[in-house]
Amino acid sequence: MPTYELYLEMLERNIKLEQVSLEHSDALHFVVKNNKIYPPFNTINGLGDEIAKLIVKKRNEEGFKSQADLKTKCKLNKNIW
Repeated sequence: MPTYELYLEMLERNIKLEQVSLEHSDALHFVVKNNKIYPPFNTINGLGDEIAKLIVKKRNEEGFKSQADLKTKCKLNKNIW
């Protein structure tokens, strides 16, 4: 199915493609929640599978107070996120 047709189908079904979400995204898989699709963390340029998994692990264990907290806890490069 061409991308444009897929987009029209999503509109017709009231499904929205969101940005990567610190709260909702998974490490490796798309998440569908409340008619919204959240891309996984590993879709971020420069972010590999292992760091994506670490983000989800830290989020579930400790949570993040801010993006700066995320970068510190996961030792992210300053150019990512």
